[in-house]
Amino acid sequence: MCLVRNHRAGLLCAIGCGSCLLLCSCARKNTSIDAVKTKPEIPVEELYAKAEQLMQRKNFKSAASTFEKVQEYYPYTTLATQSQIMEAYCRYQSHKYEDAIDLFTIFIKLHPHNKDIPYAHYMIGLSHYERIVTVERDQRATIAALAAFQTVLTLYPTSDYAKDAKFKIDFIHNHLAKQEVSIGKFYQKAKFYNAAIQRYKTVLKLYPTTEQRKDALLEMLNCYVKLDSKREFLETYEILKKNHDDPVLLKKAQHLYDTYILNSKKVQDRKKA
Repeated sequence: MCLVRNHRAGLLCAIGCGSCLLLCSCARKNTSIDAVKTKPEIPVEELYAKAEQLMQRKNFKSAASTFEKVQEYYPYTTLATQSQIMEAYCRYQSHKYEDAIDLFTIFIKLHPHNKDIPYAHYMIGLSHYERIVTVERDQRATIAALAAFQTVLTLYPTSDYAKDAKFKIDFIHNHLAKQEVSIGKFYQKAKFYNAAIQRYKTVLKLYPTTEQRKDALLEMLNCYVKLDSKREFLETYEILKKNHDDPVLLKKAQHLYDTYILNSKKVQDRKKA
């Protein structure tokens, strides 16, 4: 697999430099004279059918290897092109997500006008999506999945994959918003209230339709209380009341208003008296 990955990396690099035609026929493996000599006495249609049968039996590892052989032995056929995307799918089903991403990326670069390009972008997103981790950890896979799904939605809005791409984008937005709130609460606990507020504002700006918006607004109120920032508190309080009807949320916000704003007024009135 190391050799396979090295060849894939080399192919991706070479494509970027405009050397696609040279490397297309020898992608991922040494297509040497010896390899040609060992070409099986089996027509391309039968070899491809064998790969499909293995895939249908959910033997994805063997299916991927067989689709790879179609490309090696019959590189200039239509079935070789189809085998590229089928191999990528089998790698995905085998949980070899990095390999799948590499293969789908190569397919897109080699065949930019192929009918399966929307599918390839979608599967790149899905391969990253499968590697999304908890909000406490690095979100690089989450960001990469988001970019791929947004490509599907932007460039291929009528494709069969647009609806699910939109669903997964919504999930990812909520996931990233959770991370911002989690970091904000960490800063808040450490009494870095301004830093926490910036995280909560990021939620309002980038992920305004997520459930985390409510949590962000409420925690902003708590931070403004700690900072004794009445103007900012009242502005945020009005935004919360205007845009949300969650009774639990409103009750908590009202409690903060009563204990902070009303009590402050009472103290001021006593001082005047």
